[in-house]
Amino acid sequence: AACRRPPARRPHRPRPPHDQVVSTKGIDTAQQRHDPYQQSSQNTPLNQVTGGRTLDDTPVTLKFFTVGDWGMQLPAAKAVARQMGLCAEQLHPSFIVSVGDNFYPYGVKDLNDRQFKDTFEKMYSHPALQIPWYLVLGNHDYAFHGRKGNTTAQLLYTNISHRWKMPARHYVTSPFSVDSETSVQLFTLDFYEHYSLSKGSPTQVEWLDQVLAASQAQWKFVICHKPIYSSGDKHGSSRELQKALLPVLQRHGVQAVWSGDDHHMEVLESHGLTWFVSGAGGGQSVRKLHSIVKESRWAAALNGFTAHEVNRTHLSSWVVLRNGTRAFQHTTPVARPN
Repeated sequence: AACRRPPARRPHRPRPPHDQVVSTKGIDTAQQRHDPYQQSSQNTPLNQVTGGRTLDDTPVTLKFFTVGDWGMQLPAAKAVARQMGLCAEQLHPSFIVSVGDNFYPYGVKDLNDRQFKDTFEKMYSHPALQIPWYLVLGNHDYAFHGRKGNTTAQLLYTNISHRWKMPARHYVTSPFSVDSETSVQLFTLDFYEHYSLSKGSPTQVEWLDQVLAASQAQWKFVICHKPIYSSGDKHGSSRELQKALLPVLQRHGVQAVWSGDDHHMEVLESHGLTWFVSGAGGGQSVRKLHSIVKESRWAAALNGFTAHEVNRTHLSSWVVLRNGTRAFQHTTPVARPN
């Protein structure tokens, strides 16, 4: 199976407590109670997709990973990083997205901070991960308990690292080509520099409205740190962000939004969009889930990342746990019926 550690090299890992997993729609609850790291029988291999195809009938896809809240050298973070490398060795993603909290507990001091090398360059040292990383800032990158991080240093590291891509606090990427008629574009937000979304001229909401309107990409993905929909007990869904952003996202046909901040993995659907929470990259302990919001399709308090394949018609997504288990699969169409 794709993205699973070689058995001979797999270290022993104690099974998480049963109450760390909360199952919702689309997953075998009895199987998950028995072993949350067991591969679900419903999942298809990561290299099976449908949609645009070449003349030799092989899929035309763009692959990428997302990971969040990873910025400390804990065993869980190292396990997720190792599994990302093994998975990338098989799938050859074009890029990786980080949804923030890149360095705990309070970001970096300056450009010479060792965390750039130790927590990023060394922890994600697998050859298959030497690809562009598109990152956003999280609350811990800004400050923690009154101690401020140097977020400007994270922006400037773009000029030093060949793979670290954070040219501004919020930015839009150039389109990524899927095939001759299909492209993907990323739109990133910073809720901590302009948390109210009303500061600046233009405001971030106005800026997002403008760049989405100008985009010719068929696939439009938004990346942020604070979740807009989430079952997390610590942060959860944000009515403020829903009110501010949903009209813009719907007006311009955004298909999916990625966030972190809540330390679990989750896939949700609401208002015609797919919402991913990928905040269990291992930089902090996962948080138990005690209640599930109605928009949720699957959630688990387990460490992992998400893997994605985009083609002309669908975004195929998998939650991959730190031991390589493909815990959940989701499909997002390029356009949903009204």
